[in-house]
Amino acid sequence: MRSWIACLLILCAACSPRRDCENKPAFRIPFIKTAYASNAVHIKPVDSCSRNLGMFSGKFRFADTIVLSGKRRYLSDSDFVEYGIDSERASDGLQLAVANHAVVPGDSNRSCYPVFVFNETSSRKMLDIASGINAIHEALDSSGIWRPIEYNAKMEMLLCGTGAGAVLIRPQEFAVFYMPRYTGSYRTSLRVRLYTNEHVYLSPPFTGRINYSQFYLSKVSLPHAHFFHRSLHIINSAFFGAAPLGYQLQKD
Repeated sequence: MRSWIACLLILCAACSPRRDCENKPAFRIPFIKTAYASNAVHIKPVDSCSRNLGMFSGKFRFADTIVLSGKRRYLSDSDFVEYGIDSERASDGLQLAVANHAVVPGDSNRSCYPVFVFNETSSRKMLDIASGINAIHEALDSSGIWRPIEYNAKMEMLLCGTGAGAVLIRPQEFAVFYMPRYTGSYRTSLRVRLYTNEHVYLSPPFTGRINYSQFYLSKVSLPHAHFFHRSLHIINSAFFGAAPLGYQLQKD
């Protein structure tokens, strides 16, 4: 009996100063209410590796239920930070989750699903949202290798002013962005690859359908042209380090 009490006292003493025994709120995918007509969205046919930017929707405190629509959620000026403020630029420790069962409207009422970027750490993080979210889809090919089926549309904006900015994700907050939904004859696993502030994040895989031709770049696409001209540093930025089917990524 005495030894049991002694162990209990030691355990409590070890936990109290550091508060390691406190239960910190963990992120859970919330129940999603949609504020739009479900028959208003459509899946866009795609037959090759296509350009994409994640559509930023807003951010929330950890919650059991949220409402999503095709409009961006209002954020105050204090929710944003400009590049150059190093103390606010940390992006390590973020995590991804997907709700591929949910249907939300993207640009031109394209059928999309929400992706959550959540912060379970004790410090503020940064998510790059300038001109859109740096996110692409990857899928398992017939050899069981993860391959991109999209490329970052920002590579087509290299000669344009795209602005700069990021949103702060405070502890126990999450940001939401939309990714397009696909259909096709090839059933496989998919995942989201996100790039922000020198960090690459991968979502948990989920099952979906695509056309196998989406693994291949169109010969008239900008990434194909850069492969032809050996502009491999641009290619790396287009796929965030992933290797499209039929190509190899190397250092310049």
